[in-house]
Amino acid sequence: MTMSRRRLVACFATAVLVQTAASAPVYRFPEAELLNTDFDTEPWGSGELIGRGDLAGEGVRLTLRLGTSEDNGKTVVGDPWPVAATAGLAWDGGYLPNDPGDPHAQPHDNVDISAWGRIAMRVTYQARGGEIRMRLFVNTGMTGPSGYPSGDWRNNSAWLSPVVTVTARVPTMLVLDLDDAEVWDAADNPWPHSGYGEGWTNGTRHAINERDRREITNIGFEVYGAADQIVELDIDLPAAPPAFTSAEREEGGGMKLRFAAEDANDYRIQSSSNLVDWSEFTVLNCVTGPVTFTDADTAAMRKYYRAVSP
Repeated sequence: MTMSRRRLVACFATAVLVQTAASAPVYRFPEAELLNTDFDTEPWGSGELIGRGDLAGEGVRLTLRLGTSEDNGKTVVGDPWPVAATAGLAWDGGYLPNDPGDPHAQPHDNVDISAWGRIAMRVTYQARGGEIRMRLFVNTGMTGPSGYPSGDWRNNSAWLSPVVTVTARVPTMLVLDLDDAEVWDAADNPWPHSGYGEGWTNGTRHAINERDRREITNIGFEVYGAADQIVELDIDLPAAPPAFTSAEREEGGGMKLRFAAEDANDYRIQSSSNLVDWSEFTVLNCVTGPVTFTDADTAAMRKYYRAVSP
């Protein structure tokens, strides 16, 4: 097996060559961001973050006291005005095309998430049993003097992932797709913010446009559960890079392949008989952990596969 910087190539005894291309970028909260005291309790939940600790290797344990029964224990943790150096994001540069006049000054370290397609977080609820519910969020659109339009409260929107049930001791992925996010309060956004007549993916979801992807004003997650419950959450970084790990002939002659996917990424599986001409074979929707697929075609004496991240 040989490894290059951007591509892994493996040859199995079955004479099937398998290769993976580099995956698309997925933003994950870096350890430094989760440990930073700016990443803390947010006011639109009644619970609070009461402790944090650095786990062995790459990962952080956050301890929360969930909120009241009136709002289903809602607890919100995030970073208002995330600092680029800590969050691993780029500064927005001050303005975008279509802004009139000179670049407007930014009185804060507003950050740019336009290079990413998704936000993902793998979490383990450390308890003997039971479950909680969680989702990711980002807030966009500056409403003060440095916003565009300046001083307009309608610039602001919240973008949410689906609510996911997190069962005790089961590592669970939360994924916020920036092209298909649940939205709160964007229908009245003034141009050029997301909304304002743009197409919605359905009645509640919307793609976040470039303007708002460069005006991230808060980023974090929400937790729901039993009132006043103490919750420990282990948040870790992704496992090893994606790779094909095995290829086995089945009794009927087909080929079964196992693919260790990068969490929260989807992959197009392509096949070829000559490493030149490639055709689409299937699409793997990968949330977490390895996946398998089978090619029942037995006509080809030699066949190659590759996984390509969209």
